Amino acid sequence: MRGHGSIGAVRHRRRNTRSRRGVASIVGALLALLIFLVAFGLVLTRAIPVWMAQDEGALSHEATDALASLQATLAVQASTGLPRTAFTPLALASGSVPVLASPTLGSAEFLSGASTGFVDVSWTNGTSGRVLSENVSLGALVVELPNRYINPETLTLQNGAVLNSWASQPTSIAYPPALAIDPGPGVPSITLTIVSMTGASESVSGPGTQEILDSFVGSTTYHDPSNASSSGAPGAFTMVVGSAYACAWAGYLGRAAALAGLSPAQYTLTGPTSCTDLPPSFGVVSFSIPAIASMELTVLDVAVSFAAGAG
Repeated sequence: MRGHGSIGAVRHRRRNTRSRRGVASIVGALLALLIFLVAFGLVLTRAIPVWMAQDEGALSHEATDALASLQATLAVQASTGLPRTAFTPLALASGSVPVLASPTLGSAEFLSGASTGFVDVSWTNGTSGRVLSENVSLGALVVELPNRYINPETLTLQNGAVLNSWASQPTSIAYPPALAIDPGPGVPSITLTIVSMTGASESVSGPGTQEILDSFVGSTTYHDPSNASSSGAPGAFTMVVGSAYACAWAGYLGRAAALAGLSPAQYTLTGPTSCTDLPPSFGVVSFSIPAIASMELTVLDVAVSFAAGAG
């Protein structure tokens, strides 16, 4: 027969076994929690920034495409007068990882008036000697993308051109305006469209999509081919651009002249002496060609405003 001592030993061993199992369960739970925390930390520090950078990059492309689409609409309106009214959707919020990250929210602002920018164009009819000129206030549509995972970016639609500004780089013209310089057989000709955007200054921000409303007001074209006649002498052409992005305009006009095959002796370009555009500051650029054969100038007037999108 077993004595009381042996029975107590069995009970003691059973209690020890249960205790070890309990400790093992706690240790296992703690290890599982630790593994979860490590994995969660990797998601927060590695995966989320990559994911959000991709979402912010997609938002940047969408905003750029929206302004490029509006630019194309303006070009059609300048040549045909249609459509009379156009809506362009503009996304102002990036995607996000639910709960773990919030979307990046952009803003858009429309600014009107000569203080936002202007273009003064003058040219001389070589046959009659008559000087013609146009003075146009530009207006500006500015989209701010305060990115957190990629460089913050500013996109601006001005005078039919889409300008791009990064936080650490000077402004550049991503999509150029409607300017064509034909070098001709010896004397260049100019074809130019100036876009004047008018309306009440306003701004929008927040998640969802905003609609940019563009309403055609009018379009005037000046065609002066008499300089190209056999009896007429070439006349002079001058364009003065005032803008917070004067450096970008100066760089673009210089490249346009070079691409058209003009030598430095055939034109004069003056502008800001320091071109960092960080931050943008208002400046004036002057571009002149002392002898052109002909000029075709179109001035487009449109009214711009915002309308709430579908969200």
